[in-house]
Amino acid sequence: PLIKRFVGRKTCELKAQSVSEEDSVIVCEWRMYGELNLPWKPTLDLCGRTSFYYDEQTCRVVKYYEQWGESVGSAFKQLLTPKQMR
Repeated sequence: PLIKRFVGRKTCELKAQSVSEEDSVIVCEWRMYGELNLPWKPTLDLCGRTSFYYDEQTCRVVKYYEQWGESVGSAFKQLLTPKQMR
């Protein structure tokens, strides 16, 4: 895909996970870091949480919610800021 041309070094780190069988949900906390291949070399460094709700009968994910530790504005600012200015 075209997006691969714009992404350099990248990592996604699983920080923690928990399961609630009572609520049929798996919660994962993560950190995502990536360097973008743009002339000003911005980086994106986000932490967040994803909640995966699954069907107890099929064990398939039926919906998920993602929350970022940063605001959308803060993430967008990271994309506009040259790497050496951080």
